[in-house]
Amino acid sequence: MKKMKTRTSSLPIRYALFFIGLILVAGGICLITKTGLGTSPVSCVPFVISLKYPRISFGTWTFLMNVLFFAGEWILLRERFDYTQRIGQLPASFIFGWLVDLWMNLLAGVFN
Repeated sequence: MKKMKTRTSSLPIRYALFFIGLILVAGGICLITKTGLGTSPVSCVPFVISLKYPRISFGTWTFLMNVLFFAGEWILLRERFDYTQRIGQLPASFIFGWLVDLWMNLLAGVFN
């Protein structure tokens, strides 16, 4: 399989597109949840736990679940775990959890 060559100049564009994607995915998850159509398979556990323990928000539970996935990946891969490629998952998960909370709060007045 060929490796794609990336230009350093395209890095800001790639990060901007990634952040826009995070915003859209978090918004989509919140829209589906708020409208009562269900949740995505990945977000159903944090959503149900947030209903049981409402003092911790849906976004925080989403972040904690992603940290659990990260730890599982680290345990499974052990010596093949490449920190340089995977360490960005934690900040991205934190931002994603924050965006979920932001969308839930923005949509709170629209969908009750």
